Amino acid sequence: MITVYTKDLCGFCHAAKKYLDEKNLEYKEINIDYDPEARAFLKAGGHKTCPQIYYRSDILVEGGYDGLSTLSKEEIEQRIQGFDLEHFNFDISYKL
Repeated sequence: MITVYTKDLCGFCHAAKKYLDEKNLEYKEINIDYDPEARAFLKAGGHKTCPQIYYRSDILVEGGYDGLSTLSKEEIEQRIQGFDLEHFNFDISYKL
């Protein structure tokens, strides 16, 4: 699932959530003003602004809302599929 890290009084955070809603993409919001672990996670990743848009533990799109708004629903879904493939075990060897 997409995770949107947000802050209170953040216009870009609101815009990112609205964009995902308009594209009918499911997401979970984590407000870092109320979640110190999430804030620490973002800081450890070098982030200084919100929103940050992740899929699982990977950044889905660089640039927050500005980066997100350049992507179509299909492009977002393709990125998600790429992450899913990275986590799939491709061991198809035949074992005797």
